[in-house]
Formats: sequence, C-alpha cells, structure tokens
Amino acid sequence: MNFLQSSPARSTLQTTLFVALLVLTMSGRVSAQSSELDSDELMRRIVSISADPDFRRGSPEKRSLYETHLQELMNRAKARQPSAMFNFGWYRNQFCVITKKQGIDVTTAPMCVEAVEDLRAVAENPKIASLFISPAAMTMLGEMHRDGIGTRLSRYLSADWFVKSAAQREKNGDRDGAIRAMEDALNVVPDHPTANELRTRLLK
Repeated sequence: MNFLQSSPARSTLQTTLFVALLVLTMSGRVSAQSSELDSDELMRRIVSISADPDFRRGSPEKRSLYETHLQELMNRAKARQPSAMFNFGWYRNQFCVITKKQGIDVTTAPMCVEAVEDLRAVAENPKIASLFISPAAMTMLGEMHRDGIGTRLSRYLSADWFVKSAAQREKNGDRDGAIRAMEDALNVVPDHPTANELRTRLLK
C-alpha cells in the first residue's frame, strides 16, 4: 500500500497530514459518504486523494473530502475498530518514516507513539489473528522497533515482532509471507533462535 514513491506524494503527506490532524481533532467533521465506506476503502480513498494533482494544488473540494474521510477513520480508530486502527496506524507510520528520513528524532513523537500503540493493539488481538492485518501489524512493529519510530530502537524487539509475524502468517497459510518475515528477523538478529527454527521448518 506504499504510495510514497514520488517527491510530490511525500510533500503532500508532510504538508497535509499534520495540519489535517490538528484541524480534525477540533472539527468533528464527518460525511454520510465517509460513514458508508469500510475502513480499507476509506484508506484507499485518502491515499488516492492525497496523490491527486488538484489536491496538491489546494482544491477546497478535494481537501474537504480528504478531511472528512480522515476524520471518519480517526473516529473508528478511537472506537477501537481493528481495521481502522491498523489503517490509521499505517498512515501515521508513513508520516513518521518520512520525518525520520529528514533527520528528525521520532522516537517519542506523539503521533508515532500512538501509531505503535494502535498497531500493537491490533497485533495482540487474538480475535483477528486469522486476518491479514494481524501479521501485517506485527511486521510494521518490527520495522518501527528496528528504526526507532515511535519507540526506542531495539534489534531484539524488532526481530521478535518479525518472528511473530512469520509464525502467524504460517498459521494463516501464507508461506511466502512467513518466509519474508523470517528473513526480516534474521536480517536484524542473525542468530535469533526462533527465527532460525522457522527457517529450518519453512525451507524444508
């Protein structure tokens, strides 16, 4: 779901997400159209709008639609809806990654810390373990611990999350995804015992 491939897209996210979050915190703006969409579709539309040239040029209509979709997603995340927590956590993480690449410490940045908290809640929810978002959240947590985004940098915690993702993907029948997550763990901690056990089992 990575749409941050171009400088305009990165610039758009930097200039709009932070401002939008501040504005939406106070506005409470929600549209009927937004409320009828599921959280995955909301996220797709937010991404699509943020990459739209009209939005980047400051179109009031596009900005309003962006803000209403984002507000709805925020409301659902606050209501502890797993899909919304995952999507909103992913979106904030993208902003934090960009900010870190600019040389800014995001270890304790509130937006990044909250993204970690939401993603951890998704990853640790046994009721949704069979859904894609569960191991995907674990993988993101591995990346965030590896890079020091919203949490202290820790190679071992990073590897542990990658291992959890690999194990869950294996249970869910996603062997290729399990192998990728296992490789992520070994790239961080080559002698991680559980990751090596997974490698032996997965590569039989």
